[in-house]
Amino acid sequence: FGNEYISDFTRDNFILPLISERSKEKKITVFISNYHLDDIDVVYGLRSKAGQLKARQIKSIIKANITQEYYLDGIETY
Repeated sequence: FGNEYISDFTRDNFILPLISERSKEKKITVFISNYHLDDIDVVYGLRSKAGQLKARQIKSIIKANITQEYYLDGIETY
């Protein structure tokens, strides 16, 4: 999550609708990302005020549905 091509189009037409629909249907969603949840505002809201609002909306939906959070740090793969 966050490593796809990030654009207003991707955010507005794929990320936000997907997250919104899964939340409404109460479906389990697993996010794997190199970003911390607090970084979503920056990653998805860079281009405009409207983008910042939508990024906050994504973050809000995710936070409202979190049951468990895991942060892994310092893991190296070869």
